[in-house]
Amino acid sequence: MAAYGVESFFKKASGYKVVERKDEPSGSSVLRRLRVERTPGKGEQKVSILFHAYAGDKIDDALSDFLNASAGNSESDLIIWAGHDRLMDRLPPNWKRSSRSPKPAAVLACESEKYFGPVLRSIGSTSIVLTRTFMAPEAYLIQALVDTSAKSGVKNKRAIRSALVDSYAKYQRISKRAAETVFSKLD
Repeated sequence: MAAYGVESFFKKASGYKVVERKDEPSGSSVLRRLRVERTPGKGEQKVSILFHAYAGDKIDDALSDFLNASAGNSESDLIIWAGHDRLMDRLPPNWKRSSRSPKPAAVLACESEKYFGPVLRSIGSTSIVLTRTFMAPEAYLIQALVDTSAKSGVKNKRAIRSALVDSYAKYQRISKRAAETVFSKLD
């Protein structure tokens, strides 16, 4: 079990509770769905996170679902991709803007500014987090993103980037300056 994988990390994270865990049928693209809730502090927004764990050989389904949700076909306030940058390996699928309002997106994957940035812009999604280098897209970054969004809102890119930099430096045991090179400046 990964030390910084979503399920093991959020089971132990203070202020978070796993409220639903559902294994999907064999052969399904999604192996497991996990719903985690964050207990809000005073003046903070309540946050519920729905994680989808995809089978590795179904990464193209995951990519399509992510882009579909980012284009506006989701009730979520923020859409997050955390994992391998599939667009490094293939061209993006043809995608058209939805008639619904696009959703803000965060992409925690290697060099996501280069690969996901143009695709998200083409479907009208605002990028909240993108990366410039190779990186480890681990659960502590999602926690930093969620905690900051609950306090400052999903549109405060500067606060979110700062929290991600601090968290990445801490868990990767690197300097803050080195961690700053990982995340794109999107202000």
